[in-house]
Amino acid sequence: KIVYEIKGLLNRSYFTKIVFNRLTNGFSELVDKKDNETGTHILRMVRYSTLLAKTLLKRNLADYPINERMVLEIERSAAVHDIGKVGIPDAILKKPGKLTEDEWEIMRTHPQIGGDIFMSIRDGLRYFDPELYKVSEEITRYHHEKWNGKGYPYGLKGNEIPMVARIVTVADVFDAISSKRVYKEAFDLEAAFDLLRSMRGETLDPVLVDLFMECKAEIAAIQAEYQ
Repeated sequence: KIVYEIKGLLNRSYFTKIVFNRLTNGFSELVDKKDNETGTHILRMVRYSTLLAKTLLKRNLADYPINERMVLEIERSAAVHDIGKVGIPDAILKKPGKLTEDEWEIMRTHPQIGGDIFMSIRDGLRYFDPELYKVSEEITRYHHEKWNGKGYPYGLKGNEIPMVARIVTVADVFDAISSKRVYKEAFDLEAAFDLLRSMRGETLDPVLVDLFMECKAEIAAIQAEYQ
């Protein structure tokens, strides 16, 4: 009887986590469609992020501790990276041109807005699972930090940036480079890879960039699938 009851609790816990994940990802897709005309940005960058995380797992690097659970968390949470844009006015978010410096100041608040959303949810659910949405919060709050410390909103540098956020940042930056936006044309794949390589050790984690570059064939296939 005890084993049966424990099994039921575990099943309900897993089901609850899946429900929360589906809800937040669905909301993130709505936010993304406000900012990206096709709505496929999330689909690509989740696949890129997961591919990079799986590649890192295979390498088993001492300074990049990762396990299968973390890969799954990244796959489930990468979609929420820009959820904080829900707090950015449409006049800025959908502006068909370059933003002014004042507008950029507002735009740069979206990682903190998103991180605070998940911090609030985590606080409310801490007795259910203190780790619930931890990866989501780290990805959302820190995905615009830069390896050289010149990112925002906190100016973190190198390994100060949580690894899950560094993984998603590589994927997000690559998709931004290789996709058409209202303010720019898309770079072709080779040009996008060249530009990504130029960010190695400056904007982006150099080890993660190198691993990402090794996956060109898979990345090309993902892009072709989600044009």
